[in-house]
Amino acid sequence: MFLVISILGFLGLLILQALWKEGVDGREIVLVLLLFNSAFGGVSVFAGEILVESSTLYHCELGSSEWRQVISFPELGWDPGYHYFLIGPDVSGEGWTQISYTTRDRAVEQPCENIESIFGELP
Repeated sequence: MFLVISILGFLGLLILQALWKEGVDGREIVLVLLLFNSAFGGVSVFAGEILVESSTLYHCELGSSEWRQVISFPELGWDPGYHYFLIGPDVSGEGWTQISYTTRDRAVEQPCENIESIFGELP
């Protein structure tokens, strides 16, 4: 796929170069394409909810020796939401691994106290 995209990009640059050398009409076409591409890219980023605010990490004690962490990512855009990741200690106990993931329309206050309402039954 990378090779195909690279070849198409190279061909696109050759077409743009040929249009640019064609004269005033070709240059106008190139400028309109560049403006359209910039505007389309900006709207796509905003509409695609790619804008993410800083994450918040919560340390949750479920039992005397059982710990989980909840990471929350608020997301902006036309359809904003909140992404929640539940992570727990890995097998070695030296790192963390993802257990569950979910999205919510609104922020959840005190995720550690509402962990089952966010993620459902814990494994």
